[in-house]
Amino acid sequence: MKAFFTAKRKFLFLALLLLIAVSVSACDRYERGRACAEGADCRYYTGSEGVVSYLERPPRTLAYYSSDTGPDANMVELSVRTVNRGASHSYGAVFLTGFGPTFDVWISDERGERPLNLRANPQHCTFDFFGIGTGSFPSFRVDCGGIGVERTPRGTINIGAAFDEIARTFGVDFLPSGVRVGITGGGDAGFAINVDLGGVGGMDLLVHGKILVGLVYDVLNFYDFGGSDFVIAGENPETLVGGEKYTNFLVQMQHPWPAGRDTIEIPYNIKTCYAYTTFVSPEICVDPRPFSAEEKVCRAEQTISMGTQGAPIAVTEVRQSNTGREVILEFTIRNVGRGTVWDVGYLERCSPYFPDTPRASMKNVVYVGFAQLDGRPLECDRYTLRLDPNTESQRFQCRYPLDESALVGSAYVSPLRMELWYGYEETIRSSLSVRRYN
Repeated sequence: MKAFFTAKRKFLFLALLLLIAVSVSACDRYERGRACAEGADCRYYTGSEGVVSYLERPPRTLAYYSSDTGPDANMVELSVRTVNRGASHSYGAVFLTGFGPTFDVWISDERGERPLNLRANPQHCTFDFFGIGTGSFPSFRVDCGGIGVERTPRGTINIGAAFDEIARTFGVDFLPSGVRVGITGGGDAGFAINVDLGGVGGMDLLVHGKILVGLVYDVLNFYDFGGSDFVIAGENPETLVGGEKYTNFLVQMQHPWPAGRDTIEIPYNIKTCYAYTTFVSPEICVDPRPFSAEEKVCRAEQTISMGTQGAPIAVTEVRQSNTGREVILEFTIRNVGRGTVWDVGYLERCSPYFPDTPRASMKNVVYVGFAQLDGRPLECDRYTLRLDPNTESQRFQCRYPLDESALVGSAYVSPLRMELWYGYEETIRSSLSVRRYN
């Protein structure tokens, strides 16, 4: 009997522990849920997905009738739903590949219905970043082959896109009206981003990829390279819910049926290529007197382990050190998604119909779009980050001088604001069985 009660007490004790653990977990989930409902970071800046495409109820078979010659004869419809599950707004395109000259393909989206006919000499531009320019944003080199580029007598170049134009084309309402983003400069001064706010307010309105969308919209050309292009809002405190778009690809078999076959198996791919950003805002301890013995609200020497930020590229760790003259921050970034990282300046080469073969140097490149602490730009050792193709990761350092912070006297916590810019590619694979019935 004593052994029975002992075993019973152990069981009750374990049950009590389990109940406490469940209660604490439930409270934690409630608190996190309440905080997320109030717009805290946990709701928007988690997860490793960006823009994701799905085939909606894809047909498995196309029935071929040689006697059917109508406009919709021997046709099948592939419906693609593209959803932005990350925190950044995005500009990109969806491509269908795998169908040869035996098939005709049409694209049906918000731009209307059109055949997949590629222009012989479509206009396209290339650009690359080379450091911080005007307004603490990266500077550029631009090459558009002399087409569609305004060149001033002094050799400067102006390329720009108005947010109003993008909003009208894609029917979006999350871009501030009156804002223009462009590349300006030239000659010995180089090129830089020029952001005209149009009286809408401060730069806080242009985070979450808005600057990048405004820039690449007028530079990248997905439409003429067989893509159904899009501008889709992300899930962030401004838009709350990520946007989506639908594209229908109409595939029709035109040529006579090949002799000796009753069924043809056609593998095909749906490729999504898009420009994206990762917004990072860890809390940094700024201590102008790191070697003093006074009690402080934070530690300047620390390692901040970070998870994901609602994007396929993540800052996974920040190591902070303080020399007394400057704060040194070492960042580790990693591809945590399931796709391929592109240099955003070459992203239109992600199209399977682009005439040139992409080079390895056009991939695994991430740019530091901007990095600020206390509203002042950080000085980074580089702004072009090339990911290791084996680990898909990279480290870089930024420095923050403590000259103005010394006036405060004591340590304090300040959120860092950083945005990483890149292109991304993901592919889903499927197949279509074409069967002859007469």
